[in-house]
Amino acid sequence: MASENIAEAILDFARSVNATQVVLGVTSKGRWKRLLQGESIASKITRLSEEIDVHLVTHEHAAEAKARRLLISKGLSKKRKLMAALVMVLLLPLLTFSSHTLSQWAQLF
Repeated sequence: MASENIAEAILDFARSVNATQVVLGVTSKGRWKRLLQGESIASKITRLSEEIDVHLVTHEHAAEAKARRLLISKGLSKKRKLMAALVMVLLLPLLTFSSHTLSQWAQLF
C-alpha cells in the first residue's frame, strides 16, 4: 500500500486483512519533545483506529533507562529545601516591607 500518511496506510492495511489488533513499538518522549514534534504516528494510529485495538510497547532497555534516571535524580537536597524555606520566611516579608516603604516614600515627592 502506498500512502502519504503512514498512520492511515497502516490502518488501511490492517482493515484490508481484517486485523483486530495492531502492535506498535514506541519510544518514550518527553513532554517538550512531543509538543515540538507534534502528534506521533502511534498516537495518530490510536486516535484513528476505531474498531482495531492498538497496543503500544516500549523496548525493555528504554524502560530501564527511564527508571535509572528517576532513581538518580532524587529531587532537591535537604540543604536546598532549607534555603528555600528561609528565603520564603525571611526574605519575602523583608522584600514586601521594603517595597511598601519605598512606595510610601515615593508618594511624598
